[in-house]
Amino acid sequence: MTNNYCFDPPDPKESKYPECPECYQECDTIFYSKKGDVVGCENCISSMDAWEWHAREEKNEGPDPDRLFDEYMDRQTA
Repeated sequence: MTNNYCFDPPDPKESKYPECPECYQECDTIFYSKKGDVVGCENCISSMDAWEWHAREEKNEGPDPDRLFDEYMDRQTA
């Protein structure tokens, strides 16, 4: 005996709000770059004052940790 019943999968839950293509959370605003690439939404990106960012970058200037690690590994294998 064969089962001739065909069941369709349930329809996905309809959301009241659009979802972000990056974090898949419901959102009100989707941000994108000038090139048209999606950056995220108000849930998954953050912003900072440009002066504060510049001050942090100047404070964090110094030796590149990746360069130092590479030099360390070169010395270990030599």
